[in-house]
Amino acid sequence: MKNSNVSVGLVKIPVGDFERATAWYREGLGLEEQFAVPEYGWAQYATGNLPLCLYAEGMGGGAGTPGGDAGIHLAVSDPAALHARLAERGLSGLGELHTSDEGTTFFEVTDPEGNLLKVVGGA
Repeated sequence: MKNSNVSVGLVKIPVGDFERATAWYREGLGLEEQFAVPEYGWAQYATGNLPLCLYAEGMGGGAGTPGGDAGIHLAVSDPAALHARLAERGLSGLGELHTSDEGTTFFEVTDPEGNLLKVVGGA
């Protein structure tokens, strides 16, 4: 039975060092932090219609382990411009800017916890 009322409500990423991770997403990556509550091990960032959340292992809503491919692609209108801004800031974990054979521009970035995110052109 098809349920058309189902949608993705948020995306969450496990982190071990909550303070370091929230600072990286807020200050390094430049995401708008909606709130961060260390006592609960939960932080939420505005990323369009789908919030991106961090949770501390064993606290904020999950049993995941930090590190590896988070399976998250952040869509931006100009990945080259964002890559340049992040490189100017000296963002740790910033990968090279690439263009695929289809013409898609993208780069990967690894947060301080080892979680890999991909940033791609799109809107």
